[in-house]
Amino acid sequence: MFIITGCSHAGIVNITKHAQALTEIEKIEGIGGGFHLVEASMERIKKTIAALAALKVRSITAGHYTGFRAQVELYQTFKDNFQSTFLECFDNFPFFSYFLEISIIL
Repeated sequence: MFIITGCSHAGIVNITKHAQALTEIEKIEGIGGGFHLVEASMERIKKTIAALAALKVRSITAGHYTGFRAQVELYQTFKDNFQSTFLECFDNFPFFSYFLEISIIL
């Protein structure tokens, strides 16, 4: 299973576990999207990433509102199985991010 998220306000770990419960599929090939950790404490970031590692997520693609600190931690944990999306660079420019996300949806 590959999980694609929006901003993950419910928490990426909660979303992943819910997807597993709904589909009865345990193996997570990958997760892509925003993880909403940009303003999270380092403790929360580390707990989130430890939980994703414990779920044996194969690959992570993080973007919108994941935050630099969380992306560094994700890279340190998932190494070559982690990548950042270019959308993260637009987080400081909401006007551009809004139109970019609209164009992707269309």
